[in-house]
Amino acid sequence: MTDLMSPTVVDADSPGSDPFLTLELDGLRLIEASAGTGKTFTLATLFTRLVIERDLRVGQILAVTYTEAATQELRERLRRRLQLAARIAAEVDDGDVDVDPADSEQALCRALIDAQRQREDPATLCHRLQRAARDMDLAAVFTIHGFCARVLGEHPLETGQPFIAPEMVGSERELLERVATDLWRMLGNEPDSAPLLQRQWPGGLESLVKDLGPLVRTSVLLPSPSAETIDPLPALQSAATALREAFVLHAEDLRAQLDAAISANVLNGNSYKAGMPDALCHKLRLWCDAQAHHPLDPKMERLTPATLLARTNKGKHAQTPSSPLCDCVAAYLDASRIHEAWLAQRGIALVHRVRDEARLRLAALKRSRREQTYDDLIADVATALDSPHGGALVD
Repeated sequence: MTDLMSPTVVDADSPGSDPFLTLELDGLRLIEASAGTGKTFTLATLFTRLVIERDLRVGQILAVTYTEAATQELRERLRRRLQLAARIAAEVDDGDVDVDPADSEQALCRALIDAQRQREDPATLCHRLQRAARDMDLAAVFTIHGFCARVLGEHPLETGQPFIAPEMVGSERELLERVATDLWRMLGNEPDSAPLLQRQWPGGLESLVKDLGPLVRTSVLLPSPSAETIDPLPALQSAATALREAFVLHAEDLRAQLDAAISANVLNGNSYKAGMPDALCHKLRLWCDAQAHHPLDPKMERLTPATLLARTNKGKHAQTPSSPLCDCVAAYLDASRIHEAWLAQRGIALVHRVRDEARLRLAALKRSRREQTYDDLIADVATALDSPHGGALVD
């Protein structure tokens, strides 16, 4: 097909003459129709046109659909349409035409045959249609998975497949569970990876199992991991130490300044209320006493110089509270944001690593157990088409 980026859209529900009698037979065409309004009818029209106008043998036309039931319905509709076209061509050739104008299928076939008789010997056209009707057992009408299975089975050299097809399994859940368990154990034993693993999948192994299927099937995983950067943890630890020291030296003075500024209406009353300085200092004291690294309360942002200045009422900026403790709070919050961004990037890299490892392990497990899934059929054909032997497979 050509023109893949700008398909022609045809509304199959539109009134008037059938638009598919004049639709170009190359490029990508999107047929939009409501349920039960004639998509299969339209496919039969296009199939018949390929036989009549393009002189294609039935076996040269590939038709795929989604279910076995739809495949059988389409195959029978194509058979009846070609048999009808062959009968009408024979009757026209004999001069004994019996076409019901109220029958849309008969009218379509008659229009196609009348147009083609202007370009082709009528006897030859009649012979071709009769042959096409006889050859319907050779028609390539498949489900998508059925077609891929046939490609892999008939062209093992070009697709790199074993001559004996693996056993088909309906679900790879058990395989994914095994792969996820192996990955969880491996990454959990790595000091650098274990915290990231818990951070990325806080639900534990079960959450990794749930995500693994979509991950291994995703062809392009975004965002891509960024280049490795220096660990900002030492800078965060240094900022935490400075903040604890500043709290001991300057907390009482800052609290007094804040209380005075609130009483004098220096600071915005919606953001800074009576009692707030005591609450913030209490939370900051608990954080300092904990020693272990954990995030500051988001409300601590109100102690930074930038926030205090921005929320100082008009004309009173000379009275804005100021303290070395405010500078240390701002420095720690900045270092914490940098550290969180670094952890997020490492998390992205971990997801990519898990995806790559899982793909390799899943493929190896399937090979060792000689199993494949329906998704593998499509993926293996796509991989073969992208391989160095893809051209030979297309031919």
